[in-house]
Amino acid sequence: MKNGVLKKIRSSQGATMLMALLLMLVGLMVSAVVISAAVSTVAGIRTGEEQQQAYLTVESAAQLFRDTLEGSGRKYEILTDKKYSDLTLLYEVSSSESVTTAPTGPFAAVLKDAMYNVIHQLPGTFSGTYEITVSDEDAYVPVTLEITVEPRYQGTEMIGCTMEAEFYTAADSGKGLCRMKLTADAELNVRSGDYQTENLRRIWRTVTWGSAMIETPKTAVMGGNG
Repeated sequence: MKNGVLKKIRSSQGATMLMALLLMLVGLMVSAVVISAAVSTVAGIRTGEEQQQAYLTVESAAQLFRDTLEGSGRKYEILTDKKYSDLTLLYEVSSSESVTTAPTGPFAAVLKDAMYNVIHQLPGTFSGTYEITVSDEDAYVPVTLEITVEPRYQGTEMIGCTMEAEFYTAADSGKGLCRMKLTADAELNVRSGDYQTENLRRIWRTVTWGSAMIETPKTAVMGGNG
């Protein structure tokens, strides 16, 4: 009798312990799922914030470049003086070049590079990559700028160029979420004047940018017109 009671008690204790272990296992599984979901949510929020910040940084750089194109960097002009021993026969003695109007502002050097081939009427496509910085709440964020400039012709005469400029940050990771493209056209004007008494020919070449358009991609983080 006594042995039977002990067996029942032990059996009951074993079942209780097994149930406790099962409940503990279930609790651990539920906790793991909750923690995983929380970590994923935090990571998603952080990624979204980084993408949004990168987007705004790139947008700021693109808008500054557009403002420069339409403002202080709109015009680039050089003057070439060609000296001849005889202006009628065009026996050239010397030649000199000077800049009469140069782009200014934060992208002045970039625009000089981009317009060099066109203003000198040189064939071929210009491509360049630049690292620039954008001020963001007392911090400077690096932005990459890629430029391609294609000359435009009317027959065999160069009349201008078309530029594509793409801005992106390291946070882009090649997904296109933080990339913006700017396009703009420029006109090339060439005029000359002869000065007989000095046997001198002066040639002005002027590149003038028109309006620039920024194409922004549509993303889940920010809207756009791409």
